[in-house]
Amino acid sequence: MDIALDQLQSAAKKFPSRKFIQARAESLPFPDSAFQSIVCEVAMPSMNIPVALSEINRILEPGGTVHFSLHAFRFTLYELRLAFPKPKALMFRLWVMVNGMILHLTGKTAGPRPL
Repeated sequence: MDIALDQLQSAAKKFPSRKFIQARAESLPFPDSAFQSIVCEVAMPSMNIPVALSEINRILEPGGTVHFSLHAFRFTLYELRLAFPKPKALMFRLWVMVNGMILHLTGKTAGPRPL
């Protein structure tokens, strides 16, 4: 599952026997308790984290497992440099950095993802 159609198309070419779904983590198109295990790779900081975690909890069966991985901070700094001087990309990268720092320090988030 991914929000980016191009990523899904690329994955479908590599793994034609698997099913890929375009969706947002804040609104997962799966029934309650549908999965024993969930893997989220490097996407969490770019989401509305409390809403996404609530959805993950909803579709995870009781006693199930969740695995998260995140980019190293230096990767985010690199992405920030690449975003300059594009205002929308720059704003998004800054939001990801601030959101991650606030979450790390307080356990709360900066708010919804910018458009």
